[in-house]
Amino acid sequence: MMGEQSFFNNMMMNLRSTCKYYTGYPKDLGPSRVIHFTSEREFVHLLHQGHPVIVAFTIKSNYTKHLDKVLEEAAAEFYPQIKFMRVECPKYIGFCMTRQKKDYPFIEMFHSPAQASAQGNAVDPNVTKYAVKVLPYNYDVSAYGFREFFKRHNIGSFSRKYYTGYPKDLGPSRVIHFTSEREFVHLLHQGHPVIVAFTIKYYTGYPKDLGPSRVIHFTSEREFVHLLHQGHPVIVAFTIKSNYTKHLDKVLEEAAAEFYPQIKFMRKAVGCTIHGVQSCNDAHPHRHICKMANS
Repeated sequence: MMGEQSFFNNMMMNLRSTCKYYTGYPKDLGPSRVIHFTSEREFVHLLHQGHPVIVAFTIKSNYTKHLDKVLEEAAAEFYPQIKFMRVECPKYIGFCMTRQKKDYPFIEMFHSPAQASAQGNAVDPNVTKYAVKVLPYNYDVSAYGFREFFKRHNIGSFSRKYYTGYPKDLGPSRVIHFTSEREFVHLLHQGHPVIVAFTIKYYTGYPKDLGPSRVIHFTSEREFVHLLHQGHPVIVAFTIKSNYTKHLDKVLEEAAAEFYPQIKFMRKAVGCTIHGVQSCNDAHPHRHICKMANS
């Protein structure tokens, strides 16, 4: 058993030292799918292929390095339905200036090229005008953000099925529940890679041994002023009777214990009286809270 335990410990140490985040780089994305802008003629030709084109207008900056990685990943994931292009604005100043933007880098999507219905006053009859739909991209710069953006604008199959979408017909569960190190080593000896999720209850789980309560209950303005004169910041929760208040009380207890004694936490129940008389009429200064408390 000692040999198996030693093998397990060594394996876990090696796993922790070599694993990367699931979004980590480098990734084996294959050949780059990001298209580099060279001319407006080539860009128009790309639009005529009928695919949406995500265009990143970039300048030289530290953020651009991160953007390049995201573009590579997204271009590989959404290929060939959606094209991704990068424009180096210092090289192609004229094209970037036509977008009339002040802040760089920025991203736009060009989509649905179609021949314009009215040619206007074009002198040359051989000149054909095209209408292109341009949408500014203001989502998170990540593969997930692009997926949400495509869904929002009903672009391709991404608008209909999330890769994390539920419910799914997954059939019988294939997740193996850990029972012993012996069984785990036996599983490893089968030769397949094993993804292990180490789980605990939420770090905010209750009950917790927080010791004596550090939450101060409001009793009077005199006591409150005296507390302020001690010089510590005071977090005050103004509460009414509700289901959420039960959760808030737990959070206050934990926070008060964690930040004691530098920061004080106080709870004040909001009353619904005027001169000692219970009232929720329109003259009450907290009538909207009173009505919630009494509902």
